[in-house]
Amino acid sequence: MPFKDIEKRRENSRINGKKRRDKRLAEEGKKGYVYKLSDDTNYYYGSTINIKERMNKYKYGKKDCGGHDLDWSNIKFEIVEEVPYTERNEVRQKEQSYINLHKDDEKCLNKMRAFSTKEQQKKDRVKYNIQWRLDNPEKYEAQKKKAIASQVGVSVLCDCGCKVSKTHISRHIKTQKHINKINNK
Repeated sequence: MPFKDIEKRRENSRINGKKRRDKRLAEEGKKGYVYKLSDDTNYYYGSTINIKERMNKYKYGKKDCGGHDLDWSNIKFEIVEEVPYTERNEVRQKEQSYINLHKDDEKCLNKMRAFSTKEQQKKDRVKYNIQWRLDNPEKYEAQKKKAIASQVGVSVLCDCGCKVSKTHISRHIKTQKHINKINNK
């Protein structure tokens, strides 16, 4: 158990450190970069706030980004645009605009979004869930039955003071009895 706590603290520290660095760089008026990696046939768009660090990752083989299908022996690295930013997502949004311009081109290797709005993430989640239900009907029904079974017979105390079955709480909240008790408090 203590080992997991240490690992969790390290991870949180790394994430918070990155956020502090991004904020510091933004306050200093730093710029982010949208870049293009290309070989003779394909290309990939990316973004970074530290161009030297990103170039070194490519140079020393730490290709933790897309563009894996590029011919790395014949690679061209081009800065497409410098982007002043206050938040890291502004640089990702600019990268996404380039990806959107070239999304129909087969030579563009970008398959994942660089940036998604909250609304887009919600739409994607709904779309994924619907597709998952269609692809896994047995698992979906089993999960549904398990969820319902876990709530049957469980009572909760409503804000109005009534003891109500967990499965019927939303229906109870709409009743006149509930509304009257809440108004008389």
